[in-house]
Amino acid sequence: MRLTDLLHPHLDGVTTVVDATGRGLGLAPYLHLPDGVTLRRDDGRRALREGDLVLLSYGPDPTVHGTEEALLAALRRLRPGARGLLLFGHPGPEPPYHRLLDDLVAQRCQVLRAAPLDYVHLHAGAVFARLAADELLPPHDWFGRPVPSAGFATTLRTADEYVLADLAARTLRARHQDLERRAEEAERARDAVREDGLADRLAATVREKEQLASALRQARDRVQVLQARVHMLEGSTSLKVGRALVSAARAPRREMPGLPRELYGLWRTRSARKAAPAARPAAARTAP
Repeated sequence: MRLTDLLHPHLDGVTTVVDATGRGLGLAPYLHLPDGVTLRRDDGRRALREGDLVLLSYGPDPTVHGTEEALLAALRRLRPGARGLLLFGHPGPEPPYHRLLDDLVAQRCQVLRAAPLDYVHLHAGAVFARLAADELLPPHDWFGRPVPSAGFATTLRTADEYVLADLAARTLRARHQDLERRAEEAERARDAVREDGLADRLAATVREKEQLASALRQARDRVQVLQARVHMLEGSTSLKVGRALVSAARAPRREMPGLPRELYGLWRTRSARKAAPAARPAAARTAP
């Protein structure tokens, strides 16, 4: 329901709407007051008399809805014939009206109509009136129209509707609690599944880490074996001889004197053996 739908049926005889809501609520664009009804901000001192309708807010955020002390102070300034619109900022199907019920009764305020609201910071509203005599005002139906009744009939209707409304409210409260319990169970189940998935991913990561660590250890062992073989080859005599021969082949005149004498002699002997078969056939040809 919109704020205008709840407020306008109760503006008969009202000339001034006094905004005593919290500073965080700007209700002027949502009221659409008719001609002849003015809107002013509450100064906190002026009494609220017949012809005035005060806007009050009660919610969980004091910076938006104001404090409970300011609301009770405004209720104490109500005079007979004044009206009010109490706006609840608490989410959920049942606002905490029980905390203000005793104060409303102490100030002789009768709630005429209550309905849910579709706003971000306002979720329900209740219109009330400050009684001028010890007689209840006729209540309003679902469309905001006063029910034609008076005296005992009004009291009887109010008592009957209270019991029947409480029956419907208890059913809604039970369903709401059941839905909240299901939502909590679903949230816990989702958290458990999320934790199980996280544990599986963590175990897979640990296994992968162990495999990589094992492969790294094997690679290090292989490198150590290869390094040991390289050191062994570098210290062997055959490698030294090979290096000396390679150096001598690259620079014979400079490196040849540095070769060991035994190696040099071995080289000459091998060269002579290769030259002997070539000289022997020439000698055989000249002998005859």
